[in-house]
Amino acid sequence: ATDPVDLQVKVTDAIQQGNDFLDNIAASTDKDSNDISAKQALTDVMMFDHINLALDRSWGVLSHLNSVMSNDKIRHIHHELLPKLSAYGTRVGQHQPLFSRYQAIANDKEFFATLDPARARAIALALQSFELSGVALPKDKQDEFADIQSKLSTLSATFSDHILDATQAFALPLQQEQLAGLTENGLALLADAGEQHKARELASGTLTQADIDALPTPYYVATLNIPVYLAVMTHADNRELLETLYRAYVTRASEYDTHTNAKGESLNNADIMSQILQLREQKAQLLGFDNYAEVSLSTKMAESVAEVETFLRNLATKAKPTAEQDLAQLQECARDYDIAKLQPWDSAYIAEKVKQNKFSLSQEEIRPYFPLPKVIDGLFAIVERLYGIKVQEQNSANDSTKADSNAVSRWHDDVRFYQLFDADNNLLGGFYFDLFARSGKRGGAWMSGFQSRYSNDEQAYQQLPVC
Repeated sequence: ATDPVDLQVKVTDAIQQGNDFLDNIAASTDKDSNDISAKQALTDVMMFDHINLALDRSWGVLSHLNSVMSNDKIRHIHHELLPKLSAYGTRVGQHQPLFSRYQAIANDKEFFATLDPARARAIALALQSFELSGVALPKDKQDEFADIQSKLSTLSATFSDHILDATQAFALPLQQEQLAGLTENGLALLADAGEQHKARELASGTLTQADIDALPTPYYVATLNIPVYLAVMTHADNRELLETLYRAYVTRASEYDTHTNAKGESLNNADIMSQILQLREQKAQLLGFDNYAEVSLSTKMAESVAEVETFLRNLATKAKPTAEQDLAQLQECARDYDIAKLQPWDSAYIAEKVKQNKFSLSQEEIRPYFPLPKVIDGLFAIVERLYGIKVQEQNSANDSTKADSNAVSRWHDDVRFYQLFDADNNLLGGFYFDLFARSGKRGGAWMSGFQSRYSNDEQAYQQLPVC
């Protein structure tokens, strides 16, 4: 199910089921003062994991939809659930009877040694997670920790909202003289952005259909969506345009950004960042760490803050001379284009000129050799050669030309779904590919995992991973 309201019900029901289980084991622990056996403790832990499958899936889908097709309805439901999710997560992490079951498994050395390595590792990580959730804190401090966690989840969501809204709020219609230098591909991207801009302006009532009809065709609009932004920053000859776009991009959702959201609220993230840092500091102090960096590193490979800083400074020392050489090369080339002092907004443009002049290398000349289907086929060919894994596209439920009872539903027509098979043709899992920037989708590259690999023989339940 991908309907936000349906997902909200599923998330709420799943949280209730989890809370009921926690209530029950708390009640049984109170009745039975004897120590619980490691075997019974593992049974309880496995049962709790099984109950939480429904929450992992429904919340995973909803939070993913909020990232790839955010709208007022999805965002409202997502944010309404955040405090409930945070409260539930904190309760789980501070639940003493549940914690004692994990301890019972780990403390029975003989029993623990019989567990397969993956389960033993999961138990060890869970115990660490309990400590980082404040399980050992006194009641008043646990309440304070829960309040901090709830505030952090809400602030983080608002921060992301502001970035997305600020990115999409910027639209700069271009005049003919500003198009000099832009490639055919770049102009096509700007024209497409222009059509999307017209549709938004018409839907919001800012422009009438008569206004839209009066606009030139094609209608070129510069935006801060990365494909459009880079097309301009790499090729536009108009230096004033480069500066305008650069400044807009690097000041999104800051005190310099005057855009507001649909409610007329400021998108400035400066205060939110300050609040997040303060709350992280409070959280670290509560858990007995000197700072939040130590909290972060407690689950990572690096041993200390000093080790990380030493690594980064060493990396900077090694990298700086080469960076300075590159910068000098750009500055030298910039003079050929009447740029006395290279500015940040000049770098992509001049770097492209250096590639063309010194190496006869042009992004646009290379582009035809790397159409998307060819790149994807190449990627999958490498994966198959390295790992013996075969990738096969699955039909879409949205595609009426391919009627198939196993068809997969998608959140957008551009999305593709693939299945992974091993060398013996056993199904390993699946993944969705959603490769293009669009309105309502946050920038960058990332992976959301809403269904993990899971096996429970007692429940006769098997689940393959999907991301």
